[in-house]
Amino acid sequence: MDWMRAGRVIKDGDQVSLYKANGEALNMSTALGTGMIIKVNDMSYTIIIYGDVNGDGQINMMDVAYLRDQIYGIDTLDGPFYRAMDVNHDNRVNLMDLAAIRDAIYEVDTINQNV
Repeated sequence: MDWMRAGRVIKDGDQVSLYKANGEALNMSTALGTGMIIKVNDMSYTIIIYGDVNGDGQINMMDVAYLRDQIYGIDTLDGPFYRAMDVNHDNRVNLMDLAAIRDAIYEVDTINQNV
């Protein structure tokens, strides 16, 4: 069976492994979250799930709190976690992104993951 994600086809027989951002190996049945690394044969891909700001694989009020702290300079995230905050894909992290995550949580709208 082949499957496509982010332009990469994974085929039966490929060596696939999953790691936390800190390099700790994960079970392949683990829910994917921002910052995790998937290795396919000799290539590594960092996972970004827009809206999953804290990397737990869920989009919830914790992500809103992290985004709020980023906007107001209370705490900062970088790398894939920062990119996951830009849910409207305008290359800025602001209140519009916070509203978009809130709308996704309350199922008013969805977050486009195909960027």
